[in-house]
Amino acid sequence: MVERLKRAGHKVIVLVGGATGRVGDPRGTKEREKKEVSEVEYNFSKIQKQMKKLFGEDQLVLNNYDWFKDYNYVDFLRDIGKYVNVAYMVNKDLVKRQMESGISYAEFSYMLMQGYEFKYIFENYGATLQFGGSDQWGNLTTGIELIKKLNNTEVYAFSVPLIVDSTGKKLGKSEGNALWLYKEKTPSSKKKTKKEA
Repeated sequence: MVERLKRAGHKVIVLVGGATGRVGDPRGTKEREKKEVSEVEYNFSKIQKQMKKLFGEDQLVLNNYDWFKDYNYVDFLRDIGKYVNVAYMVNKDLVKRQMESGISYAEFSYMLMQGYEFKYIFENYGATLQFGGSDQWGNLTTGIELIKKLNNTEVYAFSVPLIVDSTGKKLGKSEGNALWLYKEKTPSSKKKTKKEA
């Protein structure tokens, strides 16, 4: 999708969750395991390298930790949390489903963080369109609502279907069925053993 948008003349900003990755987003099933900070930082460095390799060295790759790390918690609640209704958050599909098995305040607040990041890139980079996987729809629309309320501006979002395996389970690290871009993790062809050769 990034490549299609670039070909259509859009200036693309790749956003990586160095801050949101430390919190984890609701999956609609159970709480994610808490990641070590060093692992989140390592993942960002690898993703940034991959994005630049795929889309060019001039590709803008942002880490949301850069603007969250110095944002005072009380100020964040006052500036952002005050404008997002809890009923709105609870009614989002993944949150609603995860409420049954239990959801931590950290994962519940993820929606505020992702909504704010759209606001941040809108104000600082001029982004008026955001996209993500279909499981991010509630987070994307939270950003639209925040910008409408606080900036009095219309912005847009769209989601794309998730890539799933043969059982219908989404492909991903936390699901244990990821397809990796590094050939060491997902080789493009199986090496023949001496017996097969």
